[in-house]
Formats: sequence, C-alpha cells, structure tokens
Amino acid sequence: MINEILVSLITSVVTWTVLTFGKNVILPFYEKIVYKGVSISGNWILTTTLHENSENETVYTEKLFLKQNASNLVGNYTVVNFFKDKTQVVSTYDITGKIKDSYVVLNASIQDKDQIGCGSFVLKTIAGGFQLSGDVTLVNRLSDNIVTYSNCNYVKSV
Repeated sequence: MINEILVSLITSVVTWTVLTFGKNVILPFYEKIVYKGVSISGNWILTTTLHENSENETVYTEKLFLKQNASNLVGNYTVVNFFKDKTQVVSTYDITGKIKDSYVVLNASIQDKDQIGCGSFVLKTIAGGFQLSGDVTLVNRLSDNIVTYSNCNYVKSV
C-alpha cells in the first residue's frame, strides 16, 4: 500500500518535471528555431509634445522594452510625463503581445495597483525593422478617459 503511494507520488513529480521542462525550455527553443520573422527585441523610444492649450504643455517620453521568443512578446512600458510646471508623473506597465507578418499587437497593464491604466497597441514594423508605427488606445491614468493616439512612431534604440 505504501509502496503504491510512493510510486504514484514519484511518478507524478517526474511527469510534472518533464512537462514543465518541455513547456519552458524545449518548446521556446523549438519556436525560436522555426520562427522566420523579424526580431523586434530591444528598447524602443517615443518622445512627443502635446499642446492642450497655450498654457498647458506636456512632453511625453515613452520607453518600450520588448523581449521576443518566436512570435510571443513580453516586456515593459514606461511613460514619463513632463509638465510645463516642472512636475512629472511616471507609470510603468507590463506588456504581453504577439507579432505576425510584421504587425505587432501589444496589451499593457499598469504595475502600480494604486493607479488606473491599461492600453493596447497595434503597430507595424517599418524602416527595416527599426521603427514601430501605429495607434495606441489607452486609459489616461491622469483623467480616466479612454484616448487613442494615432501615428505613434517608436524608434529602436541601438
């Protein structure tokens, strides 16, 4: 009786170990070998100025770090808002997404649970893979409004 329980336990542990190793090591390695698309791993930067009115100007610096495994993307996204009154707000998001046929779809969720914020990116690789261009829709964490920014151009940092 005890032998059967021990054998079952050992079999379960060995099976779990083999499946986990296959999922986390062998499958990503295989996908990397088979994947033939563009690689967009690295740091991407966007800097823009938003003129809400003559009194109110905000400079946004956005940094996007992506790690690619075949068509899967993970990373983080940091937004720094520099306001005319010399204050700034920094927010960092976790990124997950996919790339297919040079199109990139990313979803962002804010790391700081005291802030509200999420967003989606639909981008296309251009300029030989050194730029990502497209639209970003997000919840503005300062006003709680849903906003879309068109023609965003992220440049790969080398």
